[in-house]
Amino acid sequence: MVSDSAKKHAFISHLTGRVLALMLVAMIPWRSDAADYLIEHWGTADGLPVNAVNRIMLDRTGFLWMATFDGLVRFDGHRFVTFAANEHPEFSSNRVLELLQTDDGLIWLHVDPTTLLSFDGRQFRRYGDDDGLPDSLVWGIHRDTEGTLWVSTERGLARRSNQSAIPRHRPKRPAAELLPRTAELPIGDAARRCRCRTHC
Repeated sequence: MVSDSAKKHAFISHLTGRVLALMLVAMIPWRSDAADYLIEHWGTADGLPVNAVNRIMLDRTGFLWMATFDGLVRFDGHRFVTFAANEHPEFSSNRVLELLQTDDGLIWLHVDPTTLLSFDGRQFRRYGDDDGLPDSLVWGIHRDTEGTLWVSTERGLARRSNQSAIPRHRPKRPAAELLPRTAELPIGDAARRCRCRTHC
């Protein structure tokens, strides 16, 4: 036989649960226009080379770009187009790790393992120490809030701004002092890589 105390405790627990549920429902940010949003999933069946995307970016003209392990992908809202090593020898591999766009419209790629490419909409260009980089082994890229492109290499940082060429950048100050406050770029080879980061 259940005691009066047990019944009272069960009732209070039930009531508390109902009140908590009502509070949670009341906290949900209901929107009258929720039906206006449509979520679609795209994959290899729709034209993507793989089902995983490393980076995604909307460019200044409205194209959607995706960095994948099987090439660079452009999407115009209807069709996926893949740029890869089989048609573009500038790619060291199909593994695109990072992408970003600078104010001059160039799209920059970090391709695995250590390649820096740019794309102007017509052709790709590969960069190395002959173009002003401290080293041709590139570990990362970053665009700061002022539009400057930062490139992390085996032998230090390089930066490019105002559509200028990439200059050598081997300052006397520590590399961490030169990065934007939110930047985080790897420097050095795989055996002794460290991350250069400033505090916000």
